[in-house]
Amino acid sequence: MSQVVIAGDVSGTVTLQAPSVAGTTVLTLPTTSGTLSVGSAALTLISTQTASNSATLSWTGLSGYNQYLLVWNDLTNVTANTYLGVKIGTGSGPTYLTSGYAGGSYGWGGSVVGGQAAPSSYWWLSQVLNGSTPANYPSSGFAIFNNMTNGYRTAYNYLSSAFYSTTGVENDAGGGFNSNTSPVTAIQIYQNSGNIGTGSASLYGISS
Repeated sequence: MSQVVIAGDVSGTVTLQAPSVAGTTVLTLPTTSGTLSVGSAALTLISTQTASNSATLSWTGLSGYNQYLLVWNDLTNVTANTYLGVKIGTGSGPTYLTSGYAGGSYGWGGSVVGGQAAPSSYWWLSQVLNGSTPANYPSSGFAIFNNMTNGYRTAYNYLSSAFYSTTGVENDAGGGFNSNTSPVTAIQIYQNSGNIGTGSASLYGISS
C-alpha cells in the first residue's frame, strides 16, 4: 500500500499519479480548512436502458449538456426487415418530433453497398440497405448528438454494424440534422416496425 500526504502548502496545485502496481492509495489531507477538487469526467452516464420486447428506449428530462453520446449493444429486432431509428423530443412532455429530419447514410459489407437519404420522420441508427434483416438479429453502434440546448438544428452522426444474414454483416455510417427551433429534452430509439427484443443502450452527457 502506498500513502500520499498533502500538508504544508495552503495554496497551489497537487498532481496525483496512480501507483504503477496493483494496490491501494491512501490520501491524508491537511488539517487546515480547504477543498479537495477532483476534475470532472468528459463523459457522464445519464442512464442505461435494457430492452425486453420494448416498443421504445427513451431518455427524458435532458439538460445541462449540449452534446450527448449514445452507445447501443446487441439491440435485436423482433420483426424482420426493420430499421433501428431515433427521434428527438422537446418540452417537458416531451413532444417527439415526427418531421424535419434530414440527412443520409451509406452502408457497406458483403454484397450490400449504397447510400440512402434519411426519412423525414426520424433518423436511422442502423439499417440494412437491401431490407432483408431476419428477425432477432443484433445491431451495435454509437451516435453523437450536437447542438441540443441552443434550440436550432440539432445534428447527429452515427456508425453501426448489423447482421443481414447468418453470416453477412453490414456497416452503416450517416448523419444529418433536424429543423427544430426548441432545445432538445429527450432522445428515443425504436424499430420502425415492431419492438426492440433484447440488448441495451447507454446515454452519456459530453462535457466541453
